[in-house]
Amino acid sequence: MKFSEYPFLRYVIFYALGVIGYPFFVDLPVMAYVGGALCFLMLGYLLILLINAFKRSYRFKVLLPFLSYIMLFLSGILVCGQKVATNKLEHLSNFKEVDAYVAVVSEYDQQKANSIGNRLMVYFVKNKGEWKAASGEVLVYHRLEEPLTPGQILMLQGAPQRIEAPMNPKEFNYQKFMANKQVYHRQFIGKEVTRLGDSQENGLQQNVLSLRKSITSAIDQEIKDDRARQVAQALLVGQKSQLEEQVSEAYVTAGAMHILAVSGLHVGMIYGVFFLFFKPSNLKRLSKILLLTAVILLVWLYALLTGMSPSVLRAATMFTLISLSQMRSSSPSIFNSLALSAMILMAFNPFIIFEVGFQLSYAAMVGILLLQPLLVSFWLPKNRLVFYAWEITTVSIAAQLATFPLSVYYFHVFPNYFLLSNLVAIPGAFLVMSVGLPFMVLSTLDVFLQPFSYLLEHLLKGLNYLIFLFQDLPMAQSERIFLDFGRILLIWGILACAYLLLSQRKKQYAYWVSLLMALLVVWPWLGYKSKKQEVYVYALKNEDFVVDFYADKSLYSYQSLESIEDINYHVSPLREAMQPLTEFQLMGLKTEGADMVLLPNGGKIMRVDGKLKVAGVGVKSMAAFEKGEWIEREFTDSLLLNQFAYRLILK
Repeated sequence: MKFSEYPFLRYVIFYALGVIGYPFFVDLPVMAYVGGALCFLMLGYLLILLINAFKRSYRFKVLLPFLSYIMLFLSGILVCGQKVATNKLEHLSNFKEVDAYVAVVSEYDQQKANSIGNRLMVYFVKNKGEWKAASGEVLVYHRLEEPLTPGQILMLQGAPQRIEAPMNPKEFNYQKFMANKQVYHRQFIGKEVTRLGDSQENGLQQNVLSLRKSITSAIDQEIKDDRARQVAQALLVGQKSQLEEQVSEAYVTAGAMHILAVSGLHVGMIYGVFFLFFKPSNLKRLSKILLLTAVILLVWLYALLTGMSPSVLRAATMFTLISLSQMRSSSPSIFNSLALSAMILMAFNPFIIFEVGFQLSYAAMVGILLLQPLLVSFWLPKNRLVFYAWEITTVSIAAQLATFPLSVYYFHVFPNYFLLSNLVAIPGAFLVMSVGLPFMVLSTLDVFLQPFSYLLEHLLKGLNYLIFLFQDLPMAQSERIFLDFGRILLIWGILACAYLLLSQRKKQYAYWVSLLMALLVVWPWLGYKSKKQEVYVYALKNEDFVVDFYADKSLYSYQSLESIEDINYHVSPLREAMQPLTEFQLMGLKTEGADMVLLPNGGKIMRVDGKLKVAGVGVKSMAAFEKGEWIEREFTDSLLLNQFAYRLILK
């Protein structure tokens, strides 16, 4: 593989760097001149091209690519600036006072823990008694008896609230997660809503949502087994909101969760089914164009139906580009198609690059395209069934090698039996899709459903049975693994050098592999300094009190919080990031309205009437966790708890 043969790989890298670099430029004065600089560079680029055309020569061989890469970098920054919803003057966040607003429902209701959720598109706000045009999206939570449906026009009283930043360090940043989707507000509306009518806009979207609802209802009616029904909704139409926690955990532990997250695997299955029966290379030009056009339409219909997740968008765009290429050539470049699909998606939504599904999807594809052919060449069994199993195994290994640094970085777990489970999960998912697709089509016609629903239910029950078997195996999952970004780059570097070593057989790559592996081993100790004694007090609800005391690599903790779910969500992320080697319990005394915790160094941390007090130790510095970051503050002996998390550096 020669890098120079795939120009879009170079283009997408520099464009992506511009997208990633946007937050660093947004507050700088130069941001206002990015558009002008881009126009100036484009004129210079065109002038050089005209000079070369006039002179009939290729001059400025270094300057031309340099200008193009700079233009791509600036384009990434500029597109981000255009796509950020809050940069628009009419956005909801730019109104200081909102008394009411008019919005259109954009989804069907989804059941949440204590209420029902939905998303609204805002069109007007009432500001100081006057209705004004507005834009933006709002997450709403309600308890209405009659459900909200896409296209309904609503008038709601009050102002939506900004989605809050996390209260504790390393806690999941829901504010940032939704900001990447350009959603900044939410509101609990209870039962107070006025229905004004139905919108005639976005007819296609409403029809697709209605079709999805129809298929989901057919699954609910025809598949009686609860777990089979939940997996059918997730695997076929991308609806994972109904998944029980036990089912979700079983698939995660087995390393098969990817088959429930509708992704490129599912789109690839649809794409592949056609070419089991039709070979475009064997067809005449007109027949080839008609077949590939039908495939493209079906792939995009399925993408719309399943909610246009990043991985599905990647796969649909890539297969569309491949199909268009096949109309002219029988062997299009898969790497160029992959890179171009990423660039197209980021042109429409640059912030998709920050979504975990997008990153894992492209990492898996790169791993499969590069590593799988190399792995499968190590052994070529003559038996077709054995060779098929070996191919699936190498696909799984290649995808896991490429994605496990990212998956561990985000989720801190690793499925130990992923090789065995995917020998079951991938063929099982293919069988389910093969029966599920006709079921989905027939459900819209309401004919001949019984045979397909019977077969689909039993396939799903069998798949679930096998997945739960893997979950019950000893040491099925490694937990509490923490990788920083430096180690992720080192692991990818090792994989790249190992690939070059095996494919090109040059000694220098062996040296690089050894060097990078040694660096990976010593990485945690590079720049290590003995930490001073630190105390972390978490922001929690009610009178819950959690204190962590760190001394070097030891953690001493006290918690009056009994909810495992709250511990996992609010407290555990920081503990995993700190990576203590040993853990101990602190002695504590709890009375009505107060907690007292004894520290190993003889000091005391106390909660008295909702305030934090420290005794017996000196505090060198103190920081409060505000708006998602640590902010240094002057220490006082009566800090209000449950508003901020606190970090105390002791003398």
